[in-house]
Amino acid sequence: MEIRKAAISDCLQIACLHREGIGAGFLRSLGAPFLSLLYEALIRWPQAVVLTAAEGQKILGFVAGVKANGRFMRFFALRYGARAVWRIFPRLFRLDAFRKIIEVFFCSSQKGLVVFPQAELLSIAVREDARGRGIGKDLFLGLTAWFQRQGVKNFKIIVGKDLLSAKRFYNTMGCRLAGEVEIHKPEKSDVFIYEL
Repeated sequence: MEIRKAAISDCLQIACLHREGIGAGFLRSLGAPFLSLLYEALIRWPQAVVLTAAEGQKILGFVAGVKANGRFMRFFALRYGARAVWRIFPRLFRLDAFRKIIEVFFCSSQKGLVVFPQAELLSIAVREDARGRGIGKDLFLGLTAWFQRQGVKNFKIIVGKDLLSAKRFYNTMGCRLAGEVEIHKPEKSDVFIYEL
């Protein structure tokens, strides 16, 4: 098993793992085609990274992070917006889904979120059959090393209130609970900070 930067050819596996391995969150409901495009954009954007834990071509886990989520979302909307809309087109006609899509793309400017670091761990997941091997820890530490090379001093992780195992993981890794935000009203999420 090796920790390496993701390739474009890994995007569909990463998207499927996101849907299977992240138990909650609105993005997973948008489907693998949309998520695959999102991870392609993260791989191509120089201020983001997607790391994978891989055995050959098989992805066992991944982590994604950005130096500034708001800037990435603008890049994604401008460069990938038309293709993204096409991949989620049927969902745009459901009012609740459309509202949540808007909230995702503008959450970085929401009141309350601006007091936290711009850098963010966006997502991390490990295949169920590969858990218990320290892969999540290796991926987390790989991301922290990347952030350090980028000159980042700290980063945030937004975690749904009900994701107790995720919160335990971040506590184990030395993250501190710093507050809460409301990205999708009325659902609240906890914000953890990791200091480098």
